[in-house]
Amino acid sequence: MNSLVVHSDPAVPGRVLRAFCMGAEDSLLADARVVDDRLFLISASGETLEVVMDEHPALGKIPRGDRHRYEVASDGAYVHWPASDIHLDLQDARVLLDPGERDRVRARTAQETGRFGRAVAAQRRRHGLRQRDIPGLSERQVRRYENGARIPLSSLRLLARAHGKDLDTYLDEVADLP
Repeated sequence: MNSLVVHSDPAVPGRVLRAFCMGAEDSLLADARVVDDRLFLISASGETLEVVMDEHPALGKIPRGDRHRYEVASDGAYVHWPASDIHLDLQDARVLLDPGERDRVRARTAQETGRFGRAVAAQRRRHGLRQRDIPGLSERQVRRYENGARIPLSSLRLLARAHGKDLDTYLDEVADLP
């Protein structure tokens, strides 16, 4: 199905183009609109989600007078209501609309984290490093990360340094591994 996105915000075409270039058109926003108590989110791929704001605790806390005072992040990652400091991305909206989506999101996240851990292990082996050869991290920590545990930014920096790379270069190389 082809869809047409009509917009008044000049940033929309740039968000859509960036989302497609990143292959993230289904997870980034093109635009958002609030009409009465309904939030309409439009993904860069043209999918439209309709959320009744009063049916969800966080969104229902936004005063009616402030509901139209939101910002779409420049990269399309989320909608933000500054006065209430509430953020909502497409994934969160899908979970609000379909509680079963929460389990699917958790399963996908676990799978992606596991893949990332295996790539970190492959990168370490490719550089001839053992798990205990990462200064600042214990062998046990490295093993946990390589088995799919979430890796904090500080640990990613230590991994990059152990490979003689800056963080961006290290992450690029890990992402390029199968």
